[in-house]
This record gives sequence, C-alpha cells and structure tokens, in this order.
Amino acid sequence: MKKRLALLLVIALLASNFSFGAGVEYATNLLVNGEGESIEGWIDPNGDLWGSHANVTPHSGTAFLWPVGGARGTDADEESYIYSDISLLGYNPGETAVLTAWLANYDQSPHDRATIKLSLLDAGGNVLVEDYRMQRDPQWNQHTINLVIPQGAVTARVTLIATRFVGSNNDAYFDAMTFMVQKSQYDTVAVTGDKKFAKAGEMVQCVANNGVTKAPSAYQWSTSYSQAATVDANGLVTMLTDDEVGVYAKDLATGLTGVYWINSDKKTVSEQPTKPSSQNTTQSSGNSRAKNDTNGRAKNDVPGVNDAFPELTFTDLPRDHWAYEYVKIMSGLGIISGYPDNTFRPNDTFSRAAFAKLLTLSAGLDVYEGYDVVYRDVQPIDWFYQYVMAAEQIEAINYYNEPDGSRTYRPNVPSEREDVAVALVSLLGLDPKDADLSLISGYKDYNSISRDMRPYVALAYEYEIMRGDENGYFSPHGPLTRAQACKVFAVVLLELSSY
Repeated sequence: MKKRLALLLVIALLASNFSFGAGVEYATNLLVNGEGESIEGWIDPNGDLWGSHANVTPHSGTAFLWPVGGARGTDADEESYIYSDISLLGYNPGETAVLTAWLANYDQSPHDRATIKLSLLDAGGNVLVEDYRMQRDPQWNQHTINLVIPQGAVTARVTLIATRFVGSNNDAYFDAMTFMVQKSQYDTVAVTGDKKFAKAGEMVQCVANNGVTKAPSAYQWSTSYSQAATVDANGLVTMLTDDEVGVYAKDLATGLTGVYWINSDKKTVSEQPTKPSSQNTTQSSGNSRAKNDTNGRAKNDVPGVNDAFPELTFTDLPRDHWAYEYVKIMSGLGIISGYPDNTFRPNDTFSRAAFAKLLTLSAGLDVYEGYDVVYRDVQPIDWFYQYVMAAEQIEAINYYNEPDGSRTYRPNVPSEREDVAVALVSLLGLDPKDADLSLISGYKDYNSISRDMRPYVALAYEYEIMRGDENGYFSPHGPLTRAQACKVFAVVLLELSSY
C-alpha cells in the first residue's frame, strides 16, 4: 500500500509542473498591544483595572493581560471584559478576518473561564456576525476565529472576557493575540481543456482561471513542446502530433503559471488510493470544523535528493531557514513557486481551497468533472470546485454543518494544522487504531488537540510528517503556512518512497 501511494505521489509531483504562488496575503497584526505587554489600546468600560501580569509564566514575552482588579462582586459567574476596535477601512466584503490568541487559567478548580470574541460591526455599531472561543484549562492553548467580512462591516471588535467561578481573583489570562485580514487574490491559476486526448490536426480549447478572470488576454500562452502543439492568444491549441504536451497559461499580473496536459496521464493517474472508511472522516456539527493539520521542524538535509534541484534565490528564505530544503524540493518539482518580487513568504498561510488543490494534484487524484453541489459555498463555477470535490470523493477533507442545516467547506479560511493531519493520514490509508498517543502526549497543548483527531496527529508525528515547535507546542488550530506545506508534502514524498 505504501509503495503504491509513494509511486502515485512521485508521478504526480514530477508531472504536475503547477505553480501555486501568490495565494493568500495577510496584513500585519492590526491589534494594538496584542502581545499582552500592556493595556494600552484596550478599552475597559467597567473600570475593572485590567492590566499586564508577569507572576505566572506567559506564553510569550514577559507578561499577559488579565483583570488585575479581581472580582467586583460575589456572583459565581461574574464576568469582566475589555475590547479593542479595529477599522476595516481598505478591506473588502468576502475577505476573511482572522483572530488568534493564547488562553490560560490559574491552576485551581473549578477553573475560571477565558473567552475571546470577534464581532464585525456596521457603521451604527450593530453586530453583523460574530463568533467566540473559550476555555477553562491551566495550560496555554491557542484559539483561532475566522469570519468572512460581510457587506456593510466597517469595524472589527476583539473582546476578552474573564468569567470568575471561585476565589477573589478572576484568573483568565490572554496572550500573543493577532488580528489580520486575509486577502484572497490570485490563489492559483487553474487551466482546463475540452479534451484530454487529441490527435494531430485536432483542436483543444483551453481556459485559464486565476479566481478573478477567465479572459484569455490576461494570460501568456505557451506549450511544453512547440513541435507537438501550438497555442494561440485565445488558448486554442492545434495538435501537430499525437504526443503528450503541456499547455501553459501564465498570469500576466502575478507571474503564476497553470498547466493542462493533453495525451498524458500526468494529471489523471488511473490508479487511486483506496478510499478510507467513513469512520476516518470526522464530521463536525454546529459551527465547529473537522480536523486536518500540518507544521513543524524536521531534518532539512536530504542528501542525493536536494542536490538534483537548483539553489533557491528567494530574498526572504536564507540557506539556514528550517524549511529551505523542503521548499527547494517542492519548488524544483514545480509544485510551488515564489512571488514576482522574488520572495517566497514562508509564513503566509494556505487557504482550504488552495490545500485541496495541492492535495489533489500531489496525490494524483482524478480531477472531478461532475456538477454535483455538496457544499453550499463550493459551486461548479468556482476555480477550486474540481479539487475540493476530488478530495471529497476519497473522504480526505472535512466540512462544517451550519445551523441552517446546510453543509459548507469554507474554502477561503486558512487550513488548520489539525485538519491537515487528518487529511494526509486518511489519504495514505494509515489506520488510526495503530496510533501511539504517547508520542504526542508531551506537547504542552496536548489537551487542545481534538480528542478524535489525536490518533491522526500521532500518526503524522510517527511518520515525521508533522512536528510541534521548539517551545513544545503542536498548535493544532494554527494555520498551515507555505513553509509547513512544503515540509509536509516533501516528507510524505521522500520518506514513503523509501518503503
């Protein structure tokens, strides 16, 4: 099983020659003093004397935020809160607001409760949409909230809520908070054609889509072998022979390039991984999400493999960067590329739509060509539709069950590390019953890994697909970055191909 999957991965990776560059862009952290070092920039409406605290070990830096003034009354569920308002001027409806924070509580039972809330408000201060995360745990755990910006939203409000259950203090702690807006522009270039196979003299019409436009004039067209086929400025291919040929569409605005193969099995490997049983796919209810993940450090020296690829010239990825060798492999195989300004932006995140495409092409899955609508927010006209649906066919992705009864995929929010672990372990046909949870029990945030997802995370650890950070945290709900994506897929390719 492992040999067959490894072969599929090798074939797909070597053949795909697909560019996955610009992707998701983030602004800098828009929160003032989100690092928790001071109260400046936060509003304390009830005068509860919130402030920074350094007597308990913070998650990062030298202090964190908490209600220093303690309890105002004797109610068992007394709440205290502060908030910070952030202007959304310059951001557009459909983009995604992302709030992350580390929460902890004092080590006494019953624990007080720490809650973060993100609300998007209109000009009158009315809440258009909001969500929250809470915990009662003495360990520092990371929490993430993603909200799509609706029409009319002008302000984002981040609220920290401390709820006291015992004692005279309100021991809810908040640290390392960030608020950013994801700008989903030019995630990739998808190229399709009206024929997979064509003989000499026949025509194939290709269409490129960068998520913004399908206009042929937005792309520079070329073929991998001009003696096998030519392509005009409208994406119309004329076959000169019966040979296989790749048709390239380069986005003139970003430099990203997509490819469509004719007379080739490079993108339609007929042999697919065995579909895992339905129990391998965790379904979520309410507004929670299913699990998948990736991240971490590992050995970045792959003798005999990395030597086959040219050295990287990205200005923001030095030779001693932990992900350098992984990026070198994936870039050398044509799976991922940099930006027009010669940067790689290793810390930018991958959206769930972008991850579905990377998963589909790397695993050699047949690109889905039907028109079924399984997810409310994944429609046949979307550039990512065929990739999300291809991954759906083998149950390698998860979804949201919304309150109105509909099912959504939320393609534009970042992929979480926990989610990616489930996807890759399911894809590779590994049995979660074989997982050794003791391998990951030492992570400081072990309890924040969803219980049903722990076997998948343990298997991802065992196969050296994923690791935590140098501080002992796995960050299961943290977003998948471009550097981490290179590491995960390079390790899957290299290590499983050795079996």
